Amino acid sequence: MTDMNRLHALRSVPFALLLSLVPACSSGEDTTGTSSDDFSQGGTESWGPSLSLRDDTATFAGRPAGGWFVSPIHVTLMPDGKVLTTGWGRAQQDRCQFPEGSRSRGESFVLDPAAISARRTPGDLAITPVDEVVSRDFKLQPGDSPNLWTPEVLYCAGHTPTSKGILYTGGSRYQFLGERNREIEVGISSARLFEYSTGQFRKLGAPMLGGPGSETVEGAPSFGPVNKRGWRWYPTNTRMPDGRVLVTGGYSSLKRANLGVETFDPKDESWKVLAQHDDPSIPATREAMAPGLKDYTHTFLLPKPVVQDGTSRQIAMMGWNGRVLLMNADDSTAPSARFSQPRNAGRPNGAQGWDSTAALLPSGELFVMGGTNDGNVAQRADLYNPQTDAWTQVNSGIGRRNAATVLMPDGNVLVMNGWDEDGNLPGDRKRPQIFDPRTRTFQTFAPWTDDPFERGYHSFAILLKDGTVLVGGGTSPLVNGQPITSIGCERTDVRIYRPSYLTKGPRPVLAAPEPIDLTIGAGTETSLPFQGAALAPVGGVVLMALGSTTHSFDQNQRYVPLQHRVADGKVVFSAPSDPNVAPPGDYLLFLVSNEGTPSIGKHVRLAAATAPANVKRTVIFMFGKTDPGQDMFLRGGIDHGFAQANLGRACTAPNGASPSNYLCAIPMTHRNLRNPTTAPWKSSDTRLDWYGPEPGQ
Repeated sequence: MTDMNRLHALRSVPFALLLSLVPACSSGEDTTGTSSDDFSQGGTESWGPSLSLRDDTATFAGRPAGGWFVSPIHVTLMPDGKVLTTGWGRAQQDRCQFPEGSRSRGESFVLDPAAISARRTPGDLAITPVDEVVSRDFKLQPGDSPNLWTPEVLYCAGHTPTSKGILYTGGSRYQFLGERNREIEVGISSARLFEYSTGQFRKLGAPMLGGPGSETVEGAPSFGPVNKRGWRWYPTNTRMPDGRVLVTGGYSSLKRANLGVETFDPKDESWKVLAQHDDPSIPATREAMAPGLKDYTHTFLLPKPVVQDGTSRQIAMMGWNGRVLLMNADDSTAPSARFSQPRNAGRPNGAQGWDSTAALLPSGELFVMGGTNDGNVAQRADLYNPQTDAWTQVNSGIGRRNAATVLMPDGNVLVMNGWDEDGNLPGDRKRPQIFDPRTRTFQTFAPWTDDPFERGYHSFAILLKDGTVLVGGGTSPLVNGQPITSIGCERTDVRIYRPSYLTKGPRPVLAAPEPIDLTIGAGTETSLPFQGAALAPVGGVVLMALGSTTHSFDQNQRYVPLQHRVADGKVVFSAPSDPNVAPPGDYLLFLVSNEGTPSIGKHVRLAAATAPANVKRTVIFMFGKTDPGQDMFLRGGIDHGFAQANLGRACTAPNGASPSNYLCAIPMTHRNLRNPTTAPWKSSDTRLDWYGPEPGQ
């Protein structure tokens, strides 16, 4: 059992850490990069009008004139460009009164960015709720009254796109909702799929399985220990290389972290526990995945696994304590061997991770931004390299708690939103910033100027198909001493942010119908006609995974640059070869100009590699005399002449001149990573080829 009371105590009073922004060689840290104010950079950003969401349907009884005011909290981009949104409705727009501002009306609905972009003046935007298919008959104990617990609600669920639709895991239900200091909150074990084919939620038949087998409920000692298997509230969903979804973190009930790890298989909609919450064989280091009281665990699929003690670990996580936790997610791995912590796991200078935002950079580094109520930490970006176990620090100049990070098609990271909950952070959080991972610098842009309110906890920002960003929701601290917003009474508006890269030059135009189908490791090139601006030689063709964000963390965004060339008015590229780099699923394909301006994104369905039915396994026995400690290296692949004559593959380009020579490489998997000398070479070696040594050999 993990009791989060110690974290609650830390967060209830201000505290400070002594920070030193200098290199600390003993902890693998480096401090580089700068922050600058520059509102132009060759383009001009702009803000669309704020539109307040209103629900005037008869879904809930007693609606006020004009409809309920709706706070958006969860958003997921769908392949058609629309945005599935989940939040809650209330009667007052601000200064909410309990119980009206107490989250009693959970609502999910679809937003159309085209309709938002078309608006030129502020006003209301009507939404139509979708049936969340909730259960209303929960009883924790046999004697419970049917009306003692609220129906299930989907806010504070985990979510990510799958091949069939958007998977929602968990959520919550309440007792004494809206009664201060008495409210009881518990997670739920059910999961739902918002199906693209119907535009509706469907409740899955099987419940989740990970969680405590016997544990108390915070605030309800009279209940005694209860079975919380599958109960999740604030879980994180992460797509895996084999198409499954990894579910980590969250809470079984208030202040009780759920440390169980399980997977969901969209093929048969089944659940499998990889590490049970109360398995005594698992080291206590696993507790590093526990999120803060109002956070989600930052969980990432690494593009290159990290090998420790002969075990390859492809998952990295960070919870409230700010320490990186590595995990192996293979079915065959024993739970006791799944988790490990690197030597330099902790954020520099002992910084914690609560209220931070995070993203996976194109380099494979983890980008952890801000958080905590320490003024130095809140304005700092900490970059962690899993391969070298080293940190780099960059100061942004603006302190942010509960901010948002958005990966952009030009390879940069947009940082925006956040709030100053305790009134001690520097800078203006209404001003967006762009972080360039290549130069390690921040650029700061103009704020919105039409209202004084920040967008803090429960705000979001998500990339859209046209390269703009949808922004919405969030709490704000006191304005002129007045409590304008609070949890349950967040901002109800959304608006479009148009980054400056859209005005740096003309867009490339990709002339291709949707969807575009690609297969991981297919080895064949795709050729599509395009016109307009010349493409950047590096990063000119990229895949962007569909965003799925809430509570300062996007559970699905991913930037995947593709090697490409231009010939006869067409752009020619190959699908990703490694599912760790690009797991199967839905993406947007962007072309990016030399100036950094993106095309309109095109929906891509990236399929997992499948072996043809007539493939036969060949076993080759090789014998060679080696001296003690000497390694043997094998080279091979498809004969170039055979490939040209029979497969239509030209594999004769000089090594390094083109990706075409690797069309004769054969996909493979290393099964033995226990040799500490050869494991680093094998971990990223996914092809049997003719083309020289692996890095480090």
